[in-house]
Amino acid sequence: MEDTMQSSEQIGLLSEKQLNHSTSELEFAAFIDRLRTDSKHKDIIRLLSERHPVYKGRTAKTMVRMRGYAIASFEAMGLPRASLPYITEILENSFEPYLVAASAKGLRGAKEPLAYTSVYLVRAILNIMKRDAPISFEDYRPKWPLKQFTTAMFEILETLRWMGAYAGSALPELRMLQNGYNDYLNQSTKDRLQDTIHAIESDTRKVDLSCCDVNAIMASEEAWEKDGYQTVRPGLELEDQSGRQLEWKDYFQGKYSVVVFFYTRCLNPRKCTRTIFNLVDIQNEIKQAGLGADVRTAAITYDADFDSAEALETYGNSRQFQFSDDHRMFRVPDEFPELRQAFQLGVNYNGKVVNDHRIELFLLDEKGQIVKSFLRSQTAPDLVVRTIQEHMAQNKEESSLQVGLWSRVGNGIRQLFNSVSTIVLPLIIAFFPKCPICWMAYLSFFGIASMESIPYSPWLFPVVCVMLVLNLILLYRIAKRRNGMIPFVVSCTGTFFLLLIAISEGVWEWPLVPGLILLLIGALLNSLDKRIYQRMQRFFMDAYFHGFSSV
Repeated sequence: MEDTMQSSEQIGLLSEKQLNHSTSELEFAAFIDRLRTDSKHKDIIRLLSERHPVYKGRTAKTMVRMRGYAIASFEAMGLPRASLPYITEILENSFEPYLVAASAKGLRGAKEPLAYTSVYLVRAILNIMKRDAPISFEDYRPKWPLKQFTTAMFEILETLRWMGAYAGSALPELRMLQNGYNDYLNQSTKDRLQDTIHAIESDTRKVDLSCCDVNAIMASEEAWEKDGYQTVRPGLELEDQSGRQLEWKDYFQGKYSVVVFFYTRCLNPRKCTRTIFNLVDIQNEIKQAGLGADVRTAAITYDADFDSAEALETYGNSRQFQFSDDHRMFRVPDEFPELRQAFQLGVNYNGKVVNDHRIELFLLDEKGQIVKSFLRSQTAPDLVVRTIQEHMAQNKEESSLQVGLWSRVGNGIRQLFNSVSTIVLPLIIAFFPKCPICWMAYLSFFGIASMESIPYSPWLFPVVCVMLVLNLILLYRIAKRRNGMIPFVVSCTGTFFLLLIAISEGVWEWPLVPGLILLLIGALLNSLDKRIYQRMQRFFMDAYFHGFSSV
């Protein structure tokens, strides 16, 4: 332990953001003690994360004591909801008496007992029963021999007793413990166990033991960290269990991926070993759901310096990992800090040795971006697959909406172009100078007298022809789906008159007026709304036949 001391006034000035690897344990403890009276939950919750800088370079035992001291403070200052994922993970997976006892104490800071936590407390009994030891929370650094002490088992049973009827679902396990594991318990523990069972049975409060969705509570865990997720650099270098070198984009783009993190030296069987076994179950669930060709799985080590490709393959084979091109284990030899930052991984190190880590599973989409994370608890394989299917369906729906949107935008642009082109193009053609005389007349009309000397170029005639043909092609293409062939025929007639002027090189001027009028009429008729055009057509047809029959 570090022995660096400061005055209480100096210690009191520290803030959570100032705590780092150089902060002494006593400074850390004084900061927690100060928050017991200030009730700044947010500051303490950040300290529960394994990745906090204050734990960098600490031994695993030191980290256990620091985190445990912070969690135990919730009994006095009140239990913040955001601490529950950390506490339940410890109760479910930890074998450290101090940390487990602190978590049990922290739960007693709730305003009202939380029924679902009784499940985790019972699991903690089975984890800690053979590893229990005397501990104290009276001071961060208690003096030995302890005059007053507690144990993890005592704290768990005390919390269950405090819960009373809220721990009703734990009664079968507690009776089984009393009857089946009696030889493993000392007399003091037996007495406390009996008191706990009696307290639960005698509590007459009516409690709905099915009121809470644990998964929903866990889903909001560490939101302040999730906001920092980043897209991994495509060129990040990987090495798989066979020693093959590849880049991040080669494996994690193009398909959905399930990614977990572990390391082979992990001594907690409820973390890394169980994570890999759970991933094997997820692989089987993926196949059964018919997603084998669409989803990859990957297990990435925290400890690339120790975990060689051969070590990964041996570790995976011993746990029935189903290796294939779409199911691999990886090490990141040189750039793991970059990956750690992108995933906001809950891991910390003492030098190059992992001192603690959380359970973490991530879902990535086809672009390699994180779309979902499951943290601190082993996730049911069917839940993982259902989540993948939901994201796939949502992505497909969004793609369809985008295609539909762009299709509508494209149709609108085409309709606008057709409407504008059938009006504007004829006007351009009608007023385009088709001979030397027209050229001079237009310049004079617009008052550009100084430009009347510009010679008429022979290339103007083919330009006029191309424009006329283009206009007729546009009219013909939309004739059937808009207003029929009459506008097209009218425009063809107008085009014929205008071509007469161009062919005669201005000798015939009389076709200009009828050509212009017919071209404009054809364009206007074609651009009318179909319903309006049909009403006009019926009106003129009725007028024609009415007039003919009256004669």
